[in-house]
Amino acid sequence: MANPANRSLFAMIIAVVVAIAVTVVAVLVYMMNRDGTVEVEAPDIAVVDQESGAIVVGSADHVLETYVDFMCPYCGEFESLWGEDIAQAVDDGSVELHVYPLGFLDAQSQGTNYSTRAANSLYCLADEDPDAILPYMASLFADQPAEGTAGLDDEQLLANAADAGVASAAFQECVTSQTHERLIGRLNGNVPVNPQTGKRGIPTILLDGERITYTDGPGVLATL
Repeated sequence: MANPANRSLFAMIIAVVVAIAVTVVAVLVYMMNRDGTVEVEAPDIAVVDQESGAIVVGSADHVLETYVDFMCPYCGEFESLWGEDIAQAVDDGSVELHVYPLGFLDAQSQGTNYSTRAANSLYCLADEDPDAILPYMASLFADQPAEGTAGLDDEQLLANAADAGVASAAFQECVTSQTHERLIGRLNGNVPVNPQTGKRGIPTILLDGERITYTDGPGVLATL
């Protein structure tokens, strides 16, 4: 027959373990929710959503959200598969595009922070000419550097923007001074967590709030 003292000790241990487990789960839920609601302090740019910080292209009932990094090879694959279809859907009023450019892969650019610099430049360009947003994004993916390289320097970013029709002195200053660097850092923490993995990853694609696997192709847009 078990010793009453041993039973009491065992019960206490179980209670402590359960309490710790509940606390850990609560902390994880809190952290995930906290990261998902970070205030982004969006810049005063006409086409930037002031609540989320997204760069908004077009206007429609259906909202397509894309979380991308301009050095991410999978994001480049997403652009190659979806880019033209997204542009068409925006143009014909089927989709309102919300772009979240990120700095996830800064550590993979030999200290140049290419991902953040490229993302910053998109905000700078959006402030100058919203019509140039999609062409400029397409050019960054067309010239996408490999992970582990230094990435495009500021002069190359400026050249791509000039090809898209943006070359003002204000834009150049915004790019070289990384005006929106802090915003990019905060957006990194707002990428929705994948419920299947419990992690954040890119590209993350949401259509009307529902997660889409980008490799399934952009055909879903044709049904809108």
